Amino acid sequence: MSKDRREILEAALKVFIRYGFRRTTMSDLAKEAGMSRPALYQQFSNKEDIFRAVAIDYVTRAGEEVDARIDAYESVADKLFFILDIWLVNPFELIHSAPDARELMDSTHDFVGDVIEGSHRVIESSVADVLASRSDTLAAHGLTPESIARVVTASAMGFKDYAHNIDELRVLIDGLVRMTVAVVGDPSFAGRSKA
Repeated sequence: MSKDRREILEAALKVFIRYGFRRTTMSDLAKEAGMSRPALYQQFSNKEDIFRAVAIDYVTRAGEEVDARIDAYESVADKLFFILDIWLVNPFELIHSAPDARELMDSTHDFVGDVIEGSHRVIESSVADVLASRSDTLAAHGLTPESIARVVTASAMGFKDYAHNIDELRVLIDGLVRMTVAVVGDPSFAGRSKA
């Protein structure tokens, strides 16, 4: 990605968080990126294209971060907490820092639903990879890493709409990870203090 494009996306994320999608203008985006509107239009045809590029960039960077850092965690539980922090807690905090978080979330679903859906598949894959080490235990219960990963991902994604604040979200994630660990067995998990 070119330096100009990276700077535009970083600036655009700040503007969308500050104003929401509807109130953001191309002038706002250009000003934050430190460029003229014509220069911005050379990179993107409209704010929908920029919003989509911001979403794709965010999802790509989250996936890269999980891939780069997952091996630093030893237990299944700690790996799951890490994945859910990157994919759920971080965006929840970011979006809820917006003055009009609901409008921003609705815009996300309107313009980048396919990107969000793709991110769910990436999360499922990451969770399934973590659970693969417990395949034998799962098989004894008629389960697979993929089936549990789907349940974990679907549950976690529902939490962002259910939780009223970050503390409630962390409590829900804690419960989900603890239930998953109870099913898969994780002798190396010593426990994590509750949020």
